Amino acid sequence: MKSKQEIIQRLDLLIDVQSWSKNNNTLSAGQRICISQERAAQMRCIDIINEDPTAEPKPRYVLPAHLEAKVQHLHMVMTQGSSLARLKSSSGTIAS
Repeated sequence: MKSKQEIIQRLDLLIDVQSWSKNNNTLSAGQRICISQERAAQMRCIDIINEDPTAEPKPRYVLPAHLEAKVQHLHMVMTQGSSLARLKSSSGTIAS
């Protein structure tokens, strides 16, 4: 069972990747629709937990494995990119 906090973290990841990918054209419209479907399923799980804190809901939809792998890869690229940008701005340059 996932806790409410774990579900919220998953939603944050999905929202970040979906938003970033739309601006960078890294996911197709269909792939973004799949992410929206999982987001809706995860939000329903939160609703169930809010109604009954002892409930152990499972999302009715999760991303297929190949799309999950792509989402995880994009999240890694996003976080590495933001770390790189912070490093650049703090030091002015990046040592090779």
